[in-house]
Amino acid sequence: MAVTGRAHPHVSRTMRSFMGQTPSDYINRVRMEHAARLLTGTSDTLGDIAAECGLPNLSHFHKLFHATYGETPGRYRRARQRSLIQPRP
Repeated sequence: MAVTGRAHPHVSRTMRSFMGQTPSDYINRVRMEHAARLLTGTSDTLGDIAAECGLPNLSHFHKLFHATYGETPGRYRRARQRSLIQPRP
């Protein structure tokens, strides 16, 4: 990895030994946490949320989200989304 000045396998091994996860696992976890916040706090489409999380492939987004939270993004949203308070005109 150019930023660290180390080879990718070295960075992966080191991160796994200290954090118990690979760089890809870490990044995907952060992406899914961000997606969960967007699902409950906005009315953005799933496609928009996936793209904002850096996953323009909606199928891959669904797969990662389901693996992280055990349910689809749509079901997660329906179960947790708060009613957004609209300002008075």
